[in-house]
Amino acid sequence: MSHRVTRNLRVACSISRCCHARPLQYQSFVTKLGDEDFEHATQASSGQTTGSWLVYFYGTGERIVIQGKQPPNEYWDEKHVVVGIVNALVHHETVERFNMQSKVPGLIYIHRGKYYEFDGDKTWERVVQMIEDPNAMFPARNVPPPPSELQKMIKKLKGPAGLPFLVIGFFLVFVRVLYWVFVEPHQVKRKKN
Repeated sequence: MSHRVTRNLRVACSISRCCHARPLQYQSFVTKLGDEDFEHATQASSGQTTGSWLVYFYGTGERIVIQGKQPPNEYWDEKHVVVGIVNALVHHETVERFNMQSKVPGLIYIHRGKYYEFDGDKTWERVVQMIEDPNAMFPARNVPPPPSELQKMIKKLKGPAGLPFLVIGFFLVFVRVLYWVFVEPHQVKRKKN
């Protein structure tokens, strides 16, 4: 077994108290989500024609057990709920979008343009209660829109990888200002003479 698979098995969320339960990320009904496909798959901020989503954010080192008996696959179909997982250590954009940086591991429920942040004991019974009546358990928040391409570019430029671009850009602007101040006025005078 590879190191990555072994690590993912340690990190994964077990779905029952049984020591032989398969981790959540290896269940057949679970969809792996990332920055590049989260909005397309969930349509969270644009109408949710794909149904509601229960999304689990996980990171290395945590082992969260969702206690109790997992609802059967038919339950998810009947309620039009898709279960997804996001690796918070890899997909920072999605984690920041839902403000989950300090809440990993964590669960959110996305339903009709709103999301509900799961708080407290993680049991399948409470998850089902949240799906049945999310407003009764947690405050609804508007789903934030995905970042625009301009926002992504600005963020990259602010980071350490963007430093060389900022230095080069500043240098080019500086050279252009020097040209305007010292060279261009002399060329205009020569043309007049």
